[in-house]
Amino acid sequence: MSVYTSAGGSAIVGDATVVTMTYKLEGVAIKPIAASTTTKVYVPLTNPSVTTDTLQQIAIECSGTSSAKVNQAWVYFGNSKILNSSVSTADNGYTIAVASDNQKADSKPYGINVTLEINLPTTDSVLSIYSVTLTFNTPSS
Repeated sequence: MSVYTSAGGSAIVGDATVVTMTYKLEGVAIKPIAASTTTKVYVPLTNPSVTTDTLQQIAIECSGTSSAKVNQAWVYFGNSKILNSSVSTADNGYTIAVASDNQKADSKPYGINVTLEINLPTTDSVLSIYSVTLTFNTPSS
């Protein structure tokens, strides 16, 4: 098993026309410019060193205030979508197990992108993201 993490929030990027992002030692705090904001943020991660390892799960460490939360998560290997998952209770972190038909290897050196759709319903809403972790497993031969 191998684990790849983007921690501290410094790699997370978003649309500066709809949110402000404050980078802190422990993560990034995302606030809306206007109420009722739904937008996407992007988290790049490195490829696994063993190109036959398959994605097993994704874990997001986050916390939300004033109903801020993550609605949806996608994982892309280059331009290939590997995972698209709705998130039901993602204001305090969550883990998504990857279904067996999506447990694929990232055999090309394109890099990995985790995209999160976030909802910030009020101007007081803040979503803090501390880390995004992908767990890979070496398939049995």
